[in-house]
Amino acid sequence: MRRARVIRLAVLAAVAAVTATGCGAETEPPVGSIDVITRETQISRPIDGYLPSGEQLRQLWQVRGAATTACYAEHGTPGRTNVPPDLAARLRIQRQEDVTRTRLYGFFGPEDARSRGYGSAFEGQRNLEMPAPWSRPEVVRQCEKAGSEAIGDLTLVTDERILPDGGPPSATNDSRVTEAVSKWSACMTRAGYPYQRPIDPLIDPKWQRPISTQKGEGPPATPAEIAAATTDIGCKLDTNLVGVAVAVQSAYDRRYIAAHADALSRFKERLLGYTRTGTT
Repeated sequence: MRRARVIRLAVLAAVAAVTATGCGAETEPPVGSIDVITRETQISRPIDGYLPSGEQLRQLWQVRGAATTACYAEHGTPGRTNVPPDLAARLRIQRQEDVTRTRLYGFFGPEDARSRGYGSAFEGQRNLEMPAPWSRPEVVRQCEKAGSEAIGDLTLVTDERILPDGGPPSATNDSRVTEAVSKWSACMTRAGYPYQRPIDPLIDPKWQRPISTQKGEGPPATPAEIAAATTDIGCKLDTNLVGVAVAVQSAYDRRYIAAHADALSRFKERLLGYTRTGTT
């Protein structure tokens, strides 16, 4: 019995040591000063300097598109491409929306809230995609793979997911962020909008507008949607949710950058290789 008890205690001690190590690795990083953020132009993060520029992303799309188009042509489907029309404008809009529409703090566009509610800047452009010439499914798989391989299988997104290991972890579950979210949620609930997470208004079916015109445009925001969006912004300003969230996320950014210095350097060199020559 005594031997069994000693073994059990040793096992528990080992589990406790592993747990303690795990907790240490996941300790919330220290946060410096927290700015009061009242407009989206104030938002910046340490990781921003490591993201591909708009021009680099455009070139990556072109490199991938050229390889894909060549593959389709070889298989008897000339003229097929996966490069969106008005690519530069789309990338510019998406970069803006990476700041104004996030899972971390939800929607934050004070001017947009008053004019189009939760509406996206992409509205009115959704019909610009031209139908691609038909090609056999197996050819589509092969050619899309060829295009992806031409840029080293990079995921062509405008945010940090393009970075090594998917970029910094999100701070959504950090206690300082969840505390600020709770204050925002209480503010919204008092105003008649019982949302629990900042992302909830953006995915609320009430504010999803169908595309109804030949130009691809949907109906304008209703007064109810504008009221919800402006209340949302007001609660974020009252609680400084965005200021807290950005400060905490920046701490995770810094920890990620320090841990991925070599990988980020190699990533930069890869980008330069693809965008200069179209090869690895």
